Amino acid sequence: MMYEITISPTKLLAAGYKFFKHYSDEVSTRATWQKQIEDERGIKYFINIVRTDGFLVGDTEPCDSCFWWPSIQFRIPVDDGFQVIYVELVQWLNNSGQDTGLTIEMVEQQLDAIWTRLSGQYYELKNEE
Repeated sequence: MMYEITISPTKLLAAGYKFFKHYSDEVSTRATWQKQIEDERGIKYFINIVRTDGFLVGDTEPCDSCFWWPSIQFRIPVDDGFQVIYVELVQWLNNSGQDTGLTIEMVEQQLDAIWTRLSGQYYELKNEE
């Protein structure tokens, strides 16, 4: 059965992600893509999407053993400062979409809802004149 490919390096690049060399990628078989999320006020947070498979396959090949998991790290206000929060979604994405059917856009919407509900702070505000 053929499934629509919901995630691939090409789709991540088209959605604004950049290949990100994470320190733990050096000792594992994972690869990370990162996207900076911002709005008119500044940088809100970063999304990492990690691919965990022992080999690289082409963008157009469905691969049930190629899993991707999204995560977000951001700050929330506490007392006189902030606390860093790290959230990893358990709804993994796979190339075929067979397990979850999630798209990159759906994951981004879920992560933005988490940031909003937990009163996330901006990493960096733009200069407001």
